[in-house]
Amino acid sequence: MSGEAAPMRLLDFLSTYGISRSIRKSSLDQLYITIRGLERWAQRQVDASELNDDLANRWILALEESGKSRTTIRGQRANLLTVWRAAVDEGHAISPPKRIKRVKAPPAMPEAWNLAQMKALLTAAESIGGYWRWCGIARRSWWRAWCLVAYDSGMRPCDMLTLAFEHIGTNGVLIKIQEKTGQPVFRKLREETVAAVEAIKTPERRLVFPWEIKRCRLYYYWKELTKIAGVDGGPAKIRKTGATLCEIERPGSAAIYLGHVSGVAYKHYVDMRQLAEHAPLPPRIAQ
Repeated sequence: MSGEAAPMRLLDFLSTYGISRSIRKSSLDQLYITIRGLERWAQRQVDASELNDDLANRWILALEESGKSRTTIRGQRANLLTVWRAAVDEGHAISPPKRIKRVKAPPAMPEAWNLAQMKALLTAAESIGGYWRWCGIARRSWWRAWCLVAYDSGMRPCDMLTLAFEHIGTNGVLIKIQEKTGQPVFRKLREETVAAVEAIKTPERRLVFPWEIKRCRLYYYWKELTKIAGVDGGPAKIRKTGATLCEIERPGSAAIYLGHVSGVAYKHYVDMRQLAEHAPLPPRIAQ
């Protein structure tokens, strides 16, 4: 595309971008963080029509010189290119990115807990006192249910916070659309996990894990839990732990546990509700 572009500040463009596309709020928030960072570096507002290879490459170089990790810089670069290409499509940027400095990041090295550490986390969860003020649920019961559901299902924290009782059938089969991928997850929860969920159920509440303050505060309380357990890592580490232990138990099962199934068979022929009855589970952590 060439010629004049309709003037629009990048941050203003993002507001329309979020409305016109099906994108998670958390993903949109990351785009905002990137563009605000670009403007702080430029020390002014940046218009979509100003986007060009030189501007982007000088910004990436500045990020490298600031000491940020290459993984972070790579993510910031990808965010900028996403917004840039969308601005071109909408007629607000003049030309698409061409020769943008590539950032090589080290390969990911996921860290998971072992079975003993996972059991320690569950024990710590059951030792927490007090009640959540916004729902009246005992924190120990809330955390026990959280740990067991997250472990059995392999769900991400964002999906845990939007999990409703209606997503769990009387037979313990959990069916829910994943927030990140838009794909359904099918899982069979263990009896003790279903019991833990029932223990915090109330007739007037829809969500299993109600959270009426900012999501970031979840991590504040989570640190209290991991400190008691003597382990390090965020809530998503349960997902990594379950996947790792599934793979140890049954090689090749981690992808199914994580919900990374694809292909014609899964898309058009396999009844995932039946398959959920035999889906892989990591080793039991509660009796």
